[in-house]
Amino acid sequence: MGYDAPLSKPQQQSFQAMKLSELLGYVKGVLNNALGGYYWITAEVSNISQSAHNGHVYFDLVETQNGIKKAFVRGNLWSGRASQVLPRFYQVTGGPITFGMELMMLVKVDMHLQYGLSLTIYDINPEYTLGHLERLRQETINKLKADGIWDLNRQQYLPSLIQRVAVITSATAAGWGDFQKQISQNPVGRLLKITLFSSMMQGEGTTASIANSLTKIAENLEDFDAVVIIRGGGSKMDLSAFDDYLLCSLVANFPLPIITGIGHEKDLSVADMVAHTPQKTPTAVADFLLRRMELVVTQLFNAESRLEAILTESMEKSSQKLDYLSQRSQLILGQIERKSLLQLSDFSHSLERNLSVRLRLETDRVHSNQLHLEHLLQLHNSKNHQGAQMITYLSQRLTSWLKNLPRKMLETQVQYERIAELHSPQNIMKRGFLPVLKNGEPIQSVHSLQLSDSLKVLLLDGEITTNIQSIEKKEDE
Repeated sequence: MGYDAPLSKPQQQSFQAMKLSELLGYVKGVLNNALGGYYWITAEVSNISQSAHNGHVYFDLVETQNGIKKAFVRGNLWSGRASQVLPRFYQVTGGPITFGMELMMLVKVDMHLQYGLSLTIYDINPEYTLGHLERLRQETINKLKADGIWDLNRQQYLPSLIQRVAVITSATAAGWGDFQKQISQNPVGRLLKITLFSSMMQGEGTTASIANSLTKIAENLEDFDAVVIIRGGGSKMDLSAFDDYLLCSLVANFPLPIITGIGHEKDLSVADMVAHTPQKTPTAVADFLLRRMELVVTQLFNAESRLEAILTESMEKSSQKLDYLSQRSQLILGQIERKSLLQLSDFSHSLERNLSVRLRLETDRVHSNQLHLEHLLQLHNSKNHQGAQMITYLSQRLTSWLKNLPRKMLETQVQYERIAELHSPQNIMKRGFLPVLKNGEPIQSVHSLQLSDSLKVLLLDGEITTNIQSIEKKEDE
């Protein structure tokens, strides 16, 4: 039924072409003969939908490696089989089949002339899906430990007073209602400041939604003491997002302590394991916060009572001491008053005696000074005559001295000029005293000279340069 390559020349013998349906029918026949049985395969669900009209379920199945799609095929689960397979899957796993889930399916290859190649699904193994989730869970645990972040959030400081709490959950979840109810029923719950960050808590968008809420909280760290992540329980399938590596690494690395109440009654999720404080349920988380608040309030009341007792005791002691000091003060003041009066009386008598004696002494001193002044006045009058004579004599001597002063100054100037001329360098050199220089400096001692030193001798009409041939020092040197 095949045919050769097209002829290059249209005038050559014509041939009979196959119709598309004939070719696809041939392919279908080959597939039925070669792959007519049933096969167990594993594949990831990239999309799933169910017809509201006939109840058929349609799958897009893929196989990926390192994020790259290696294979793709459509899968069909007809309504008759779906009514048996899907409930059993839900019963075993606790949840429906969702996007991103890896399934083990019993399939048969089918070729439809209109819709092409597809797989007809006859059964799905739910135990494989649970095992696959457990493998992924263990891989997350191993990777978190290998990355060194397994214990990071547990190392965050959890304050005794947790008042400002950021809660990540779904605003419509039953767990959020249980949490609020538990808080509102306790009087100390009014002291808590709760801020809700509404997020998806199951399904394919869970990780991205919670990550977005954590990012918003991280932008306002100073506004919160701790973070709470809660949801109202569910199956392993429902809670599988809390075993996701990306989500768990965000929890482990978060800079605030995280308290979880995800709702696992039997097993902890990996997010619970890396969180600072895991609790079983949202209600348990609320109780944990309330107990810590009650403890702080009790400590404050006890401290207030102790402080009141201390203040009361201190006031009583202070009052007793004040009474004692008041009595002592009155006694001491009385003694001081009596002693002061006695001292004042003695001082008054003493002052009166001293003033009387001082008055007599001052009177005698004034009289003595009066006599002395009279004597000085007599002497002054006597010396005035002698002083007038002395002034006349000194005036005559001064007049004579001023008259002869110019002549004497001229004679002195001439004498000084003669002495200066005798000591001028020219007259000194004429007498044979010549200056000798070394390096431009006058020589004052032979100790500054060495053999072969160059010396300069200054003369009236020139200078001589010579070298030292010998040096003779005085014997007393």
